[in-house]
Amino acid sequence: MGLAMTKQATAEELVTLVTEMLGRADRYAAIELLGRHDPQLAAEVYEKLQLDLYWKQKNLPATVAFSQAGIQHSLTAAGKATDDAAARSLRGAAKHLAYNLASFTWPGWNEPGIVITESDLAIGLEAARLNVRLAEELDRPEKARANALWTLGAQQLAAGDHSQAAETFGRAQSHAIRADAPALVQMLEGYVLMSHSLAQPADGNGRFESFVDSLRADGTQEAKEYAEQLSVAMTVFQKPV
Repeated sequence: MGLAMTKQATAEELVTLVTEMLGRADRYAAIELLGRHDPQLAAEVYEKLQLDLYWKQKNLPATVAFSQAGIQHSLTAAGKATDDAAARSLRGAAKHLAYNLASFTWPGWNEPGIVITESDLAIGLEAARLNVRLAEELDRPEKARANALWTLGAQQLAAGDHSQAAETFGRAQSHAIRADAPALVQMLEGYVLMSHSLAQPADGNGRFESFVDSLRADGTQEAKEYAEQLSVAMTVFQKPV
């Protein structure tokens, strides 16, 4: 229990300890353990756990649980912080966790080994909304705001709210244009077209497919990756319910 009680443990040591605990104790015991440590250190551990649980273990239920716990921890600790820099850092940690949670619960990636439930989708949409709010409150750069709005539009797309998704992707484009990020502008245009196509397949499918073909023909690796991302997502969302 020495490591569990000391504030001198490293983030990596705590990640290892918590991972070991998950095999023999409930998740709340691990959350309680992290609550005994420095708030900033605990926030760092939550993020490392989030990534390990998703990418290495493909354990979405645990990813969601620890992401939510980490967000709550970071926001609560930020509210109690007496130092403005510490409070801002903790809110930034909450934002990062929220962005990842919104992304990890989005079915459009078609990530192997990940099964997303209706509950996960609802959680992801709320995380996306939080991410956008924190991007604004923390006055993040234009590109970061564009990416935040992308996650919200992506979750709205997954919820079947095609018109709202198209509007959100359009807002994201405005930020990407101000950020002078042409590749991101193109990618977001693809999602606008996808939203219209899913809403009105007869009118929008041809435009979307032509756009993806133009991205593939662009020649740059980034454009090809965006084309593949858009194609995979469309395949997911066109599946019959």
